[in-house]
Amino acid sequence: MALRITVTNTVPKPVTGVKVRWGIVKMQVRGYSATHGVDVAYGAEQVFDLKPMEKKIIETESVEAGGKRFNDGETHGDRIHGHGVQLMIADKPVAEEFVPATPGIRKAFENLRPIGDQDKPEKPGKKR
Repeated sequence: MALRITVTNTVPKPVTGVKVRWGIVKMQVRGYSATHGVDVAYGAEQVFDLKPMEKKIIETESVEAGGKRFNDGETHGDRIHGHGVQLMIADKPVAEEFVPATPGIRKAFENLRPIGDQDKPEKPGKKR
């Protein structure tokens, strides 16, 4: 899964210090129920300036997930659980969206990990 984020400066003056922070949340499932999984957000942030009326499109890196479900109902692997995007100007939040809009997605987003960490398995029993 990857995101396409569009940011537009709708005012006739430049805006500096625009920060877009994005993350895709994976649930690492180990067991018989998705409720026993651990949500981990992988993403990045970009800082840039916008000229008057300028539009910037951010195409994010991809976050992959996959796993196996066994006949007895046990599941091992990862699945995409949601995503989040925050827009800040001068380090002040001006907009954000979390899908689904649940506390678990927001909490995972607070501990955003670099995209390169998605191939490193979570240690068993470790909660974020």
